[in-house]
Amino acid sequence: MGYRYPAPAVQQHSSRILVVEDELLLAEMTADVVTSLGYAVSGIARNLAEARAELGRQNFDAALLDIGLAGYPSTEIADELWAMDKPFAFVTAYDDATEPRHAQVPLLHKPFGYEQLDVLLKTLVGDAPSA
Repeated sequence: MGYRYPAPAVQQHSSRILVVEDELLLAEMTADVVTSLGYAVSGIARNLAEARAELGRQNFDAALLDIGLAGYPSTEIADELWAMDKPFAFVTAYDDATEPRHAQVPLLHKPFGYEQLDVLLKTLVGDAPSA
């Protein structure tokens, strides 16, 4: 069973991106870049409890998920995103996903550049709307 997302279309509104990252500065920097690329940030979750709460709100279109959150693997959050049929990617310093079942999830390696995040977001949710 693999991860397959439908081909994204050009959005008429800003797609909402959930940032799940335990390092505050990296979370804020990621959110800033997401916004500068024309997408909206629905929230920042810095631990598993906050991530679960954000998933419960269901106010996002895709998620950027750190593999490790405050020393705990985020695999259960990945499984919940998958069950919700929400596109997501791991943002990590690791070479690959921690679980074989997540092998097809896109990976954005830390440190990453503006262009790399842009390409990833387009893959997950399509182009940001033009101004």
